[in-house]
Amino acid sequence: MTSSLPPSNVARQPRQATGPASEDRALTGAAAELRRARQALEADQDERAESALRAADACQLDDGERVEHWLLAARLALLRGAAAPPPPHADLLHELARRGGSALASEAWTVLAAVRRAAGDTEGALAALSEATPLASAGSVEAGLVALERGASLVAADELDLAFLAYRQALDCFEPLGARRLAAAALLRMAELAARGSGGETGPAEWLARAQSALGDAATWRDRRSLRAAFRKHGRRLPDHVLSDAIAQRLDQLDRSSALLESAAFSCADDVTRVRLEAGVDASQDSAASPDRLAAAMRRMLDHVVSLNVDTRRIATEMSELAAAVAAERNQLREMLLTLADASQASSVAELSSKAVEIARGLVAADCALLLQARQDGFDVLALSPAHCQPTPDVWKPAVAACLRASASAPPSTAGAALRRQMTLLGPAFAVPLRSQAFEGAIYVDKLGRGGQFDEAAYQVVSLLATYLGQSLGMLLARDAEQHAMAEVSAAFRAIRDGVLSVDADGLVRATNAAAVRMLNQGELVGRKLGDLPALAPLFELLVPPRSTDGAVVRLKHGRVVVTARRVEIPGTSRTGVVATLVEHERARRAAMHFVNVRPRFTFDDIVGVSRPMREAVALARHAATLDANILITGESGTGKEVFAQAIHTGGERAQHPFVGLNCAALPRDLLESELFGYEHGSFTGARQEGAIGKFELAGEGTLLLDEIGDMPLDMQAKLLRVVQERVVVRIGGAAERPVRARLIATTHRHLEDAVERGAFRLDLLFRIRVLHIHLPPLRERLEDIEPLAVHFVRQVASVQGKAVDRISPALLDTFLQHDWPGNVRELANVIEREVSMLDASAPALEELHAPLSSRSAREPVFSAEPPSVARFHQGRAAAAAAIAAPVIVSMAEVERKVYLDALAACSGHVGKAASALGVSRSTFYDKLKKWGLRVEEDK
Repeated sequence: MTSSLPPSNVARQPRQATGPASEDRALTGAAAELRRARQALEADQDERAESALRAADACQLDDGERVEHWLLAARLALLRGAAAPPPPHADLLHELARRGGSALASEAWTVLAAVRRAAGDTEGALAALSEATPLASAGSVEAGLVALERGASLVAADELDLAFLAYRQALDCFEPLGARRLAAAALLRMAELAARGSGGETGPAEWLARAQSALGDAATWRDRRSLRAAFRKHGRRLPDHVLSDAIAQRLDQLDRSSALLESAAFSCADDVTRVRLEAGVDASQDSAASPDRLAAAMRRMLDHVVSLNVDTRRIATEMSELAAAVAAERNQLREMLLTLADASQASSVAELSSKAVEIARGLVAADCALLLQARQDGFDVLALSPAHCQPTPDVWKPAVAACLRASASAPPSTAGAALRRQMTLLGPAFAVPLRSQAFEGAIYVDKLGRGGQFDEAAYQVVSLLATYLGQSLGMLLARDAEQHAMAEVSAAFRAIRDGVLSVDADGLVRATNAAAVRMLNQGELVGRKLGDLPALAPLFELLVPPRSTDGAVVRLKHGRVVVTARRVEIPGTSRTGVVATLVEHERARRAAMHFVNVRPRFTFDDIVGVSRPMREAVALARHAATLDANILITGESGTGKEVFAQAIHTGGERAQHPFVGLNCAALPRDLLESELFGYEHGSFTGARQEGAIGKFELAGEGTLLLDEIGDMPLDMQAKLLRVVQERVVVRIGGAAERPVRARLIATTHRHLEDAVERGAFRLDLLFRIRVLHIHLPPLRERLEDIEPLAVHFVRQVASVQGKAVDRISPALLDTFLQHDWPGNVRELANVIEREVSMLDASAPALEELHAPLSSRSAREPVFSAEPPSVARFHQGRAAAAAAIAAPVIVSMAEVERKVYLDALAACSGHVGKAASALGVSRSTFYDKLKKWGLRVEEDK
């Protein structure tokens, strides 16, 4: 659809002149030139309109004439797709309307809307139309122009149904007034919208027929061009689609040349009129030069006529050549059918390829023809004609690659046009795609030896050849593939990792693969009956008689297998059998555990916080996600430790691997060990017969989250330390070491440093798990995060519950800021969910609480983000010394333990020095530490 404004069909009357020779002056001056320009635009005489506007520009213009000059110049620019001149000021248009020029002002606002729409400013266009609407009289041409432009602006805004109504309103204005071209313009645009599904039941072809009838003999060259294009695109008759691009292009050129001839004639007549009137009106000037000016004007007109007649003759010649090309193409098709009948007798791909290039070269009189097959890394030349030609790869490779890209990316309706454009660009060489179910390639032809050129008919002939050849090649390739199919199936059968077994109704093994032979451990099985092999008796009972089964566990002497079987019937016979797949039980269980594992839900985008501590924690976590080190996340309950753990997993290279979590505080000691490390079958009373895989193995190369690791018993800490250090795990009841590849993330709400001092947590384990330390501050210490968190939870809950609330009142936010939030972010989320659930669906904001906030102020220990320091250690020693000095009875074992630890601290962790200071041997010192569940690195 064109972006220009259609002709207005409004012939403004020139202003009446006064004074001497007023009748002659009425044919000169600004008003007369503007009238000529408007008439020229009505007839699509662009050159004449441009000449008249230049002449008017040289005159003295009043306000109304300036406005009309601009709108005519802007319409001409829109028709040509050029930039419009700067528009007049809005105040000038308002003043013009107040002085009685409402129609002209309305038209100017409408043209301004078209200019803005062409520049992509749809809102500005609609604003200009709002100014034009009250100035246009109901049912007038101006009102129709406003409606027509409103429809175009609504199309630009993708409001197609409203645009159709606007075009309908414009049509209702134009038809009673006899504005035929404007009515046709509205109908053409309605046809476009109907083709896009708007406008009800009437199809585009009906609107086009009405547009053609409305135009009649009033059609200009632009109207005929638009109608031809629309009928070729949306028409229903066969003649609408038979017209080729080349013929339509020539017809458009012919129409344009005729219009240029007419415009030139009118322009020259205008020049003659100007010269005559100027000579007769201004007697004070020497008019001797007038004959010369008249002669020059006539010569210009004759030059235009001669030039345009040459164009017309050229176009007529090209039309004749196209008609001759159609006849030649008919002969080519007859020849191609005869040669293809011979090619169909080819018995191999090589023979067919050789005949195909000979046919292609002969049909289009090419110097060289190639048949190529596409590969991942280039093309293979299957055949070329003549056999001695050596085409340059720098020429045919780009042509073939371009044609394959165009045919693959373009829709079927436009692929031909895209390839023809490519053909035009290549000139003496082109390629067409050749595809079948089992083949992708191209036919390439050129006339580089003689410097000839191909036309569209040659392209169409080679395309038809490629279509037939693609089908023939597909059949030959399918026949060749069939000869290798059984070998390929057999090879694939043997390569399958799972065991495959085909058994008939009597239990006779018809086929098997290497994996099944290995699992069943009975040597070659094909031709043997399962019932004759005692070791496979359970399998025989499962599969014979043939029946389907899913995931049956069969216990054989050498191990267990999971069997999935399907009963099959051979078509056309009464024979039945069963095809079974076998999987080792252990591998099937690992795979099942992998797929049922819950995937992490949170990423770094789910973390909300603007405070400095949170920003620092997120930055450290993002950095930790790029590393492969153990991480300790500390913070009070509800601060989001698991959210951070999942975000670190999803933000790193392990995101595609499992994320496995285990709450160390929620499981008893014995169950915790089996969950972490797994167990072999029969390891303890109540264990599953098939055993179980542990969390370390289940995590694979992903992430293992140990939640609340501070609550893990000391003996379990020792076992965990070995796994973390050695990176291997041994199942309960087993002896085999299994490698650990998962990254460890631990979380806790406890002070692990204090736990170490109390002997409740191993210092060496703390060092191992705290390679990176992320501390999450409680919500009461980062009040600036309360508002974004609260708004985030409000919108999240509202989205789930389908409510309109999306904000929180300032008063309620103040209440939140005053609260202590002992439950941290989790408590805030629960409060928001409760309050939003109690709101009406249409409530826009959360204004007040329906239930008071918890008054509980008991807090868990406040964490420090800083690592334990020497000063803190000595503070602990001082506190311990003060406690011993108090009148409290302490056991000798506790006194001994404190003495040993004080000596170790005083010697900076050096066991040898501490033992010497206490007067005991180093082995005695190590035994004491081992007794208390402590372990330090041996002195070097």
